[in-house]
Amino acid sequence: MNPHLKKKLQRAKKKLDGKNSIHSGSGNLSVSKNKSAHSAPIFKKSEGKQALSQGTPKTDFATGRTLFPVDVGNGKIQYLPSKKDATPGEQRLGIFVADKSITKAPANSLDKQGKIVTEFATGRTLFATQDRYGKTQYLPSKSEASAKELSSGKYVPDKAVKIKSVNTLKPGGKMVKDVTSGRALFATTNSKGETQYLPARKDATPKELARGKFVSNKDIKQDPLNPLKMPKKTVTDVASDRTLFATTREVDGKVEYLPKYSEASGLERASGMYVMDFDVAENPKDNDLLEQAPEIDTDNNDRKVYPTRDEEGDIEYLPLKSEATDEELADGEYIDNEDFIAFQEAISKANVNDAVSSQLEQAQSEQNKISTLNTPEDINTLSEQVDDTAPGRLSNDNERAVDLDTGIEINGEATPEQPPISADTIEEGNNTYE
Repeated sequence: MNPHLKKKLQRAKKKLDGKNSIHSGSGNLSVSKNKSAHSAPIFKKSEGKQALSQGTPKTDFATGRTLFPVDVGNGKIQYLPSKKDATPGEQRLGIFVADKSITKAPANSLDKQGKIVTEFATGRTLFATQDRYGKTQYLPSKSEASAKELSSGKYVPDKAVKIKSVNTLKPGGKMVKDVTSGRALFATTNSKGETQYLPARKDATPKELARGKFVSNKDIKQDPLNPLKMPKKTVTDVASDRTLFATTREVDGKVEYLPKYSEASGLERASGMYVMDFDVAENPKDNDLLEQAPEIDTDNNDRKVYPTRDEEGDIEYLPLKSEATDEELADGEYIDNEDFIAFQEAISKANVNDAVSSQLEQAQSEQNKISTLNTPEDINTLSEQVDDTAPGRLSNDNERAVDLDTGIEINGEATPEQPPISADTIEEGNNTYE
């Protein structure tokens, strides 16, 4: 698909979704007074502002927040917080900067053999890393990093600290609720045969993810109970900042809204209280495919991920849509299969054209060389050059016979690459060629 057309379609879709989040049909959406996530108040979801890449962040000493410069027009600069630091009111009004616009690439490399510690002041999990000088620094995962840490690259990518689950879900085991965190915990069996209650991967903390102390999402996934209602209608749950989708089920005469699977909690997944990501999947990212070798994603069944260049010019590796996870489908973090096939065909065609062009150029070059010997004058010139450079190759009587059609010398000594040809051996040579 044409990239410009794709961008237009994506912008039109976002505008349509924004309208659907406010209105339904001919009237406003009717919302239940129940404060549960399944009947949330309606607000248009904002993506935030773009921070200036060359600007310098400031610290709001009254709140301790890091503020980033944004160009608001007419030569004016306004300083806004990141989304995670913004108040609910600021989030609703879009008065914050998008995380993507302030996040820099990781500055340190993860020390896979290093320690995992807890930061007592914040309760965050910190991982051992090494800076460019080889010094050890303990940094949070990207999902727990502050705005300042994101903007300085002082974090560890979430995928880098995730491993596979080390426990096995217990068949017929109980599901209990963690009173402290409110998470659903599932009965599992560890390597020693002991029962341990662990959260779903979606609800696991960075430390639990790094140690494999979670339940695989696919092990607890139940089929969705409620089909998605079409045409698609959405609302935003302000408490969890999730988009909820209208289903065909009604509770007390009110439409029931559910999250997509990728944003559903462990309890919602285990209860089938979600809608399929595939049904509400975002369009693929408008990245440019690169003609480079793919990498292997060992965290997802050793699938291939392919290099692309995003709008900021950074290289981002994405899977094909057919191999994308639910989360990736929901966020558009994939490459459309048809676009990928078209890209590969274009590369193959270009390579074939280059090869044919090279062969034609070579053939033309050879033809040009031959064409220079098509006249007696050219042949005589070539003969004179041979006389000047190799006088010893002439016969004793200094007479030379040259075939005007081929430019081949008949009398005289041949070049070192050919046996000598004389009047006495011409007949023998002709027999040999026959």
